[in-house]
Amino acid sequence: MNNYLKTVLHTSVRIACAGVLAAVCAASAFGQKDVMHERHEGFEDMGGAMKAINGELKGDKPDIAKIDKNAEIIAALSVKVAGWFPAGSGPESDIKTDALPYIWKNPEKFSKSTDDFVAASKALTAATKGTDVAAIKKQFMAVKETCGSCHDSFRAE
Repeated sequence: MNNYLKTVLHTSVRIACAGVLAAVCAASAFGQKDVMHERHEGFEDMGGAMKAINGELKGDKPDIAKIDKNAEIIAALSVKVAGWFPAGSGPESDIKTDALPYIWKNPEKFSKSTDDFVAASKALTAATKGTDVAAIKKQFMAVKETCGSCHDSFRAE
């Protein structure tokens, strides 16, 4: 093969590699934006469910069916939380986030916090299957504690 063909082939390969790299980077950025949006919406939904439960529990006659419905929302989303924080979806992404870098610097602690949240959320749904309002309140407080613990360590004010 003559030098001209080698140069053309080498240049073509370099251009193709650069194109693939650009596509991968764009897809990664797009993927981060998607997961960060899902994360934001999921936390909004959980916050709404927490407020609904709290409102019911403050009333004279809490509607256990409403509490159960909202507890199910929290439990269903709780198992997704750990997946909402992939590498690159923190402040370095240049997309607004309240997530602190501590999440990715301390993955063991974050994993334990998300596991605790899942367990507390599932226990709340179990409590809402009964009629014991005191037991529901107690487990709701446990869920609130796991939320607060995570916010204290991993979320910016």
